[in-house]
Amino acid sequence: FITGQKILLSALIRDDVALRKARLAAGRVTDKATEMRTVRGLETVHLGVGIAKWQFEGESFCAPVLLRPLAIRRYGRDFELKLKRHPFVNGELLAALRAQFGITIDARTLLDLSQSEGVFKPQPVIDRLRQMVTGVPGFVVQPRLVASSFHNVARHMVADARALDTPVLQAVCGSEIAKGQLDAAYRPVTATHPNERAPEADRHLYDADAEQDDVLAQIVHGHSVVVRTLPGTGGTQTVVNTIGELVRAGKRVLVVSPRRSTLDGISHRLSRVGLAGLATTPQLLRRNLVEAISRNEAATAPALRDIDDALVRLRGVLLNYNEALTHKDQRFGASAPDALRALTRLAALPQPPTTTVRLDDRALGHLTLDRSSIAEDITEAARLGQFEYGPSDSPWYGVSFTTTEAARSAYSLAVDLAESQLPRLISQANELIEQTTLRPYETIAELGVYLRLLMGIRDTLDRFSPEVFDRSIDEIVAAHSSRSDDNMSAGNRRRLRKLAREYVRPGVHITDMYARLVQIQQQRVLWQRYSTVVGARPDVPIGIADVANTFQTAYQGLDELDRVLGAQHDSERLRSMPLVTLARRTTDLARESEVLKNIQERTTIVERLRAAGLEPLLEDLSERHVPVAHVAAELEQAWWQSALERMLQTNQALLSANTAVIERLEADYRLVDDAHAGAGGALLATRLADAWRLGVAEHRAEALALRELLRSGEASLQSLARQAPSLLGVLAPVWVLSPYEVATLPPEMRFDTTVLVDAGATTLVENVGAIRRAAQIVAFGDEVTQTPSRFEIAVRGNGTDDEIASAGEDLHERSAYLQLRKVLPELALTHSYRAGGEDLTNLVNSRFYGGDIVSLPWAGTFLGHSSLTIEFVADGQGLPDQQTGAVESTDGEVDRVVQLVLQHAAERPRESLMVLTASTRHSVRVQQAVLQAFSKLPQYRDFLLGERAEPFAVLTLEQAMAQSRDRVIFSVGYGRTPHG
Repeated sequence: FITGQKILLSALIRDDVALRKARLAAGRVTDKATEMRTVRGLETVHLGVGIAKWQFEGESFCAPVLLRPLAIRRYGRDFELKLKRHPFVNGELLAALRAQFGITIDARTLLDLSQSEGVFKPQPVIDRLRQMVTGVPGFVVQPRLVASSFHNVARHMVADARALDTPVLQAVCGSEIAKGQLDAAYRPVTATHPNERAPEADRHLYDADAEQDDVLAQIVHGHSVVVRTLPGTGGTQTVVNTIGELVRAGKRVLVVSPRRSTLDGISHRLSRVGLAGLATTPQLLRRNLVEAISRNEAATAPALRDIDDALVRLRGVLLNYNEALTHKDQRFGASAPDALRALTRLAALPQPPTTTVRLDDRALGHLTLDRSSIAEDITEAARLGQFEYGPSDSPWYGVSFTTTEAARSAYSLAVDLAESQLPRLISQANELIEQTTLRPYETIAELGVYLRLLMGIRDTLDRFSPEVFDRSIDEIVAAHSSRSDDNMSAGNRRRLRKLAREYVRPGVHITDMYARLVQIQQQRVLWQRYSTVVGARPDVPIGIADVANTFQTAYQGLDELDRVLGAQHDSERLRSMPLVTLARRTTDLARESEVLKNIQERTTIVERLRAAGLEPLLEDLSERHVPVAHVAAELEQAWWQSALERMLQTNQALLSANTAVIERLEADYRLVDDAHAGAGGALLATRLADAWRLGVAEHRAEALALRELLRSGEASLQSLARQAPSLLGVLAPVWVLSPYEVATLPPEMRFDTTVLVDAGATTLVENVGAIRRAAQIVAFGDEVTQTPSRFEIAVRGNGTDDEIASAGEDLHERSAYLQLRKVLPELALTHSYRAGGEDLTNLVNSRFYGGDIVSLPWAGTFLGHSSLTIEFVADGQGLPDQQTGAVESTDGEVDRVVQLVLQHAAERPRESLMVLTASTRHSVRVQQAVLQAFSKLPQYRDFLLGERAEPFAVLTLEQAMAQSRDRVIFSVGYGRTPHG
């Protein structure tokens, strides 16, 4: 044991009765050690070697002679002990001897007596002390080993409380002049927005939001401020960023916090970004300095030019995209998100619009100017029945009339054609055509061709003999042409002209023989085309005149209907339709229909809507027979969807809403931004390495002295400050320690900035030593979760603890946070990034913080899940304690907590966890049970024992003050008797 090996308490004390008492004492010592470590940041447990007892002025004193740091922890029902580092002389004993009896003892000389051939032998020390106090009556030195909490901070803190004339301390003490100086010195600066910050100026160690950026900007500018850190708002992260910015600016920083978890969290976060050893602590001084030297020797500047260039480019594209999203398009008076929100509202209607019509620029322009009046018009048109019929419901759809009389006239014409004119015409024409060899006609237009052909043939036969149609007369026509073939001889021409005169009936005179012959030739071609008998001679049927008259009347009626119906192309005209289609169409036109009701009123409105470019929408509404109540929503749907698509088409910054491209850009930006942000620690490490190399080159003697001190293992803070002050400042620009340890720093050690973390947990007096050492003071705290309390280092009875706790209330207003807030400007971090359920968050926020916390929503809330779950322990029964009468830490509850911890480690290893209990005994049992269970599951070792910013912990309610984790298991720790 004395050589530093681990040993169980049961191995040191073999007697059962003595062991039982020792275990009770060891439990109290362990609890006190945990309290001092977690709440005060002190390691107070030591092994006292030799116990001195004496009296002075009627008061009894007792103190160990030699002290050696001791680690003690529970090991099942036993305790494990291990000596650490080297023994040292109890300075409080030497100070008491000097003050009370005038006896001065050199600590170094006395300590050297304990070493003999490399073996620790305390008896010579005890003998020498007895010799030196021989003249003191009643002074006894007993050769005993006592493990307990031995520490004294008061004497050093009082001695360190000097040179208290700093402006901050003077202002706190009521100096109006100092308060005025602080107020005049505070000129807040505006932090550069991250989107506008150059990459080389954006070197935070961790990401920071707008509030954290503002805090950092004020601190870097040299302002002393108080920062209110609400739960989950990234206070520790901001402290680490503060350290990084100040060190980058070449400043020395003193970070003070009473909570060991806070100090460890800061050191862990610095190590995680490649700055191991930057946060120097007195307890780990040699280790921290070696880590810093190793880091400086291995540091290399990261290549960031390409990364920074890519960051700027990608950020520019995404910023343009974001700006384009929020920018209102001047053409439509709306932005793309406005359109999306409007479309979302329309889609959420009980009967959402479904039109797929896209409007052109002309229609969008009219709607932009006056969408409300157009909506009124389209609604009125729907009320008048415009959309009750579509193109497939009535041939009258879309027809416009200026007067009701014109509509009636058109309808009457359709009825006359369908019921009278067309049937009579077709009947007469069929009888006429049946007299010829012509094939049946297919359309009214083709019937017109037949009638003109027959009348032309009749006129020809009145002047020429039928033989003229027997053969081709091309040569005869050529002989009569003024441009006859040059190859035709004059004799042949005369013969052909004579032949033509032979076809002329006697007594008939032909004025223009050439024109007549051309007509005959055309008639012969047409006849051959339509005739069903090849080579048949044309003949003239009886009744052509009657059919022609009937045809003329019907043809004019069809033309009139085509004009009314707005037929644009010949294929759309009635005369060009097949007879079956024509009959069906005219029948439909002649059928009674309500589509012609209110036609004049609707026509006026529809014309206005068509003039506005809405005809595609009108057709769509008619085809789907949209009711009156929904047409306005359909108009909105067409407008917003068309406007959105036009924005996406014309604004390149919107990237055509190509989600694949946007997602790729975002993924690339995240990759580049992570690389950029992750290089902050490496860049700072490179700068520190350059300063270290320069310092070694300039201070060769100090470098040699530093090396020898580190090699010898005697690298105390005082010796380093004395032999290598310049290199110590370069190697350790940041000191992280408890306010009760500040007094151990050399008096000449000064800092540019003192950062008080958890400033609400200690009084201003406890931080005087830290405040006086720097011109700039930054305090982080929360008056709700932090309050000062009195404490004693010694292990005493329960009654003393109650008295100490009862005196804590009057210390709240004396906290460093509240005192400094009176004289320094206050900033606040209000955005909580610890996602959790709203069950407790809203209660805590409204009850204790006045709704100041802006928290992130928890996904489970949207799914209807509660963030609180209750586990009922069915077998949570046990026998009451003989002393307290309470049923404490039942086996069933311990087992259930272990199961929940294992489940968390398996399902959520990335989330931090803490077990809270109201019972000290239960916390011990749970901790032991968890360790035992995890020893069989090595895959979860990292979760339980790995180094992380928020490690797994089992704490009592007192120990959990100001602690935070992603998830918490609260185990009551008390059960019922078997009788309930």
